[in-house]
Amino acid sequence: MSAMVINQAAGATMIEGAIPIPFIVPDSFPSFTLPITAPGFHYELDAPLVERPRIEDDRLTVRFTIDPHVEFTLTLTGSLLDDRTQFQASHFLLHCKVTKQAARPHFVAATVLAVFGFAGKIGLTIPDSGVGSYLDFNPPLLELSNFLQRRQLAYRLMTVERAAGVEFRWPEVCTYEELGSLHRTFLAITERAFRGPIDPIARTIPAKKESIVWLDSIIASPKQVYGQQKFDVSLFGRTIDLGTGRLIVDDVYILDADKVRHELEADDGHLVVVVISSLSGQGLYETPQAPHFPDSWEPKIKALIALEPSLDDSLVGRYHALATATLAGADEEQRRSMTARPELGEGAFLPRS
Repeated sequence: MSAMVINQAAGATMIEGAIPIPFIVPDSFPSFTLPITAPGFHYELDAPLVERPRIEDDRLTVRFTIDPHVEFTLTLTGSLLDDRTQFQASHFLLHCKVTKQAARPHFVAATVLAVFGFAGKIGLTIPDSGVGSYLDFNPPLLELSNFLQRRQLAYRLMTVERAAGVEFRWPEVCTYEELGSLHRTFLAITERAFRGPIDPIARTIPAKKESIVWLDSIIASPKQVYGQQKFDVSLFGRTIDLGTGRLIVDDVYILDADKVRHELEADDGHLVVVVISSLSGQGLYETPQAPHFPDSWEPKIKALIALEPSLDDSLVGRYHALATATLAGADEEQRRSMTARPELGEGAFLPRS
């Protein structure tokens, strides 16, 4: 069984950057507004303070929340000016901490961090104080991809939780099989159908002429429909009941069909084991009785979900830019060599001796 690490540090993320504009220390901090000012993003976050900002030596520290169990700590490094009402900052450290290992806080944190990262700047405004500045925020592309992967995992978990009436603990480590199970459960709930792996089916039939007719019908029409089956899935230690439905397989075949036919032609009534399999190993599961999503998301979560197209476009744009930069300066022959599709021979996927 293969395993992957979702994000061992998913509970805490730290990113450093520059702040080029002086930060003025006001008498009071009623709230923070962090507007995202980047093409394709229309999102503004009101973040209440957790405690009054404090200045210690050359640092100004501000803690605020963006959702229950999601805290941000902004540390500005610099110095107080002579009048001690203005703080000249040249560097910042943004620390995001998830205080409950559950799907919702991870979804909120990962989405906001991804938006900040793709925007490239975080607008920072303190109402009624005259403070307005921004932070340069440019995490590596790999880290942005990790934010989006965590966001997708959390969103699917939230959806299953709401529909099935369960609650999962955030999985720090999970297998590819578990990710596949989560994806299929999500589709069963949201699409009422999903494609998934199927196991070979063993049937025992008598060696009679009628059985040969059945065998020929499968060979002639490999699409088979199996109805009224009970479906459930094991997901992170819980069993999710998907109700009854149909399984549709487009490419059924009989294992060792010639041998099976030879046995059936004996026409003596002895029992023959027939193994029905699929060329692709996949089938379409129709799940009309799967749990239904009970109602719509609350406005905050709905707004974060709505950012999906912009986040996808931003990720594709970054990868296109990376590809363009990789090819910059290469001549035509080098470009053809780097972009040519590899040709794999017949033995490419055979085990090495």
